[in-house]
Amino acid sequence: MSYQDVPDLFGPATVANIVLTNVTCSASVSVGDFLFINPSNIADRALADSAANSNVLGMCETKVTTTVCNIRVLGVTASIFASLDPTLEYYLSDVTPGAITITPPTLSGHVVLKVGQPFSDTKFFVLKGPRLVRE
Repeated sequence: MSYQDVPDLFGPATVANIVLTNVTCSASVSVGDFLFINPSNIADRALADSAANSNVLGMCETKVTTTVCNIRVLGVTASIFASLDPTLEYYLSDVTPGAITITPPTLSGHVVLKVGQPFSDTKFFVLKGPRLVRE
């Protein structure tokens, strides 16, 4: 069955994209960082070292000012990455805040969170999986 064979029951299919605009963020946030909302209600770099720090909202796609960013929650990013491998899945890092890695965390108490996969070598498809705490 192809896309063309699917009955149009709910209207035409569209690309799912969710971007939160003009979100207050930490000055340390860079484009490409994965973010969570910290206890001060500011978007900050997420880290898979605990359940609290790994509660990812999305990825900083653009910085409007040093403390305001646009956060991609779902969908394909602009070409903001370099050398992604489209054959691999990427996880939130438990070592570098905001970063992604192809190696999921293995330490007890750290969190395994798939954050998506490359759409190409420069674009990333943001799609969070469930958070699993290592025992």
